[in-house]
Amino acid sequence: MDNMNNPIFETALEKYNFPTGGKLFKAEEIRDQAFVVLRGRPDDADFVGVCRDKLGITLPQALQLTEGKNSSYKTTCLWIAPDEFLAILPSNTKDAFLQAATEGLQGMFAAAVDNSGTYSYLNLSGDKLKEVLAKVTLYDTSPHSLPLNKVVGTVAGKSQIVLFRKDEHSVDVLVRFSFADYVWRLIARGAKEYHSDII
Repeated sequence: MDNMNNPIFETALEKYNFPTGGKLFKAEEIRDQAFVVLRGRPDDADFVGVCRDKLGITLPQALQLTEGKNSSYKTTCLWIAPDEFLAILPSNTKDAFLQAATEGLQGMFAAAVDNSGTYSYLNLSGDKLKEVLAKVTLYDTSPHSLPLNKVVGTVAGKSQIVLFRKDEHSVDVLVRFSFADYVWRLIARGAKEYHSDII
């Protein structure tokens, strides 16, 4: 890391040059991101209030995501389970976010847990995006089945992944660190016919 206030995490895909690909298929690893798990009940008004007022997060409904509205924390929050939400934010804001969350949730049946280093985060796009992902996962990634702001857990080969869509032209993928290289190779193999030197 370069200093204590601006940590730089080496990802599982650091050895690859991103972005890669072209108009038909493009992949980019979103680096320097922190991942913080927020645990609490969405029917707990105090928990919901801390997330909203202290962290700028409107908790997403099931299988949805929301974008944070606090100018200090540009956060994407994913629904992971009925009482678990994943906040994704730039790593240089993680410490302030965690401090605000810890102070706000003190004494409550809730928690904020730093899971940074757990995931690799890929953004995939291009005219053949659906065709590439069809070779990687059984889940239909067309806009009908994966519309804006939807989050789904599925598999790629033998690995679990999380898919979500923040805009109409791309799909984001979260994969656990230990499976990131494996999943990236599946994606690259699927994209080979559209971009011969993708890996």
